[in-house]
Amino acid sequence: NPYSFYVGELEKIYCTDFEADDGGFTHSLLSGDEQEGADDWQWGTPNGLGGDPSFAASGSNSWGNDLGGVVNGEQYNGEYQNGKHNQLLSANYDISDYETVVISYDRWLTVEDGEYDQAIIMANDSEIWSNHSSSGGDDHHRDEQWQNHSLPISTNGDSYMQFAWEISSDQGLTMGGWNID
Repeated sequence: NPYSFYVGELEKIYCTDFEADDGGFTHSLLSGDEQEGADDWQWGTPNGLGGDPSFAASGSNSWGNDLGGVVNGEQYNGEYQNGKHNQLLSANYDISDYETVVISYDRWLTVEDGEYDQAIIMANDSEIWSNHSSSGGDDHHRDEQWQNHSLPISTNGDSYMQFAWEISSDQGLTMGGWNID
């Protein structure tokens, strides 16, 4: 998987490690049958199931698709479900003083080739990153450790920016999905 990083000075607009709270993030099922675990975004400690890490990048807590373990009496396997499209949404951040912002976070992502399942990052409803889609459908994205992922984004004159991490799955193979910290 390609690595990305940013070189240069940065001014912090917002930072969190998800230890004190969930960062004010919200989550929802965008499409697919509503059932237990369909909106599988969870905040807490990952359990190392389905290709996920068994620890957060820093501290104890992170956000992820189905962190595994027992939740409300139900056993979760660490994998996102088939035929679902769900989203983790950040708060709106004031970017009125900037022409470019950089989102930089740690991720552990396992997802089927983009021909079948799509892991996407959005900024103000515009796609800024997605997993690779090969013509053969066998180029799965499998981070095997926490990776820093940095993306510079033009503000296009917007005063606020909101980020979303999404996963959209077909009816076949499932993996661990997103883990972000």
